[in-house]
Amino acid sequence: MKQVFDELLRFLHQGIAAIFRFVELIWTWSVDQISGLAAEPWQQWPLWKEFLLLLILVGVVWALYQVGRELFEAGAEILSAFAHLLGVVVRTLPHVSRLVVCGSSITSTIRPCGSRPGCRPSKPARRKKAPLQVQVQA
Repeated sequence: MKQVFDELLRFLHQGIAAIFRFVELIWTWSVDQISGLAAEPWQQWPLWKEFLLLLILVGVVWALYQVGRELFEAGAEILSAFAHLLGVVVRTLPHVSRLVVCGSSITSTIRPCGSRPGCRPSKPARRKKAPLQVQVQA
């Protein structure tokens, strides 16, 4: 079971790393394009190219806003799910502890004392002999 869980974690790690590499590639390319565009003498451009540049900038800002909002909502849902998980764990702890106590009391009565570590068998109790009563008949 542990091997399957480790394999799943490794798969998730590789998938998340691939996503971040792709985002880094896109981000680097975009920054290079924008910095190359900023180096151009854009003041001499025709009006339609400046308007197109403005539309592209508005689109980039809108896309970044959407991404930020979705990431914020996803983070809030993750925190909510984690809080719910902790609540479930706290609610189930009393039930689990009762089962453990019940199980340990059952096993302690089933096993003889000599089989438990640190337990010495008790000495059998001696019965006191009742004093003899002599009845005298008259």
